[in-house]
Amino acid sequence: MKRFLVCLGVGAALVFCVASASAVSAGRYTGHTADKRAVSFRVSGHRVRSFAFQARWRCNNGTGFVTHATFKAIKIRGRRFSGAFANRTRSLSTTVRGRFQGRKATGTIRRRAHFDRRRKLARRGKLTCSVNTRFTSRRR
Repeated sequence: MKRFLVCLGVGAALVFCVASASAVSAGRYTGHTADKRAVSFRVSGHRVRSFAFQARWRCNNGTGFVTHATFKAIKIRGRRFSGAFANRTRSLSTTVRGRFQGRKATGTIRRRAHFDRRRKLARRGKLTCSVNTRFTSRRR
């Protein structure tokens, strides 16, 4: 009986250690994209919240511009998170993916938008602009 209780106690300790090692540190993360623009978000309740970033867009006509965007909540699975967002007309889409390694988070941000001749978002617009960048952040 004693041997069984010792094995049960060791097994429970191993499960607790594995579970706590896979948890992501809650708190505020700040950092930058590959082109040195700001990225920030909070982690709480198994979600990435208030994911905000600045990004430089590049367009198929040779122009570009910088914008800021914020997204509400992205679910964390294990040590990874992934979210896809689009506007109602699907003329603007965004994908955010990342993973946590200790106090550090890395990932990618991809955005794509279509514009008509008047520079208004349009699903079948000929002008296409996109963002494809990596980010790195640390828990503060």
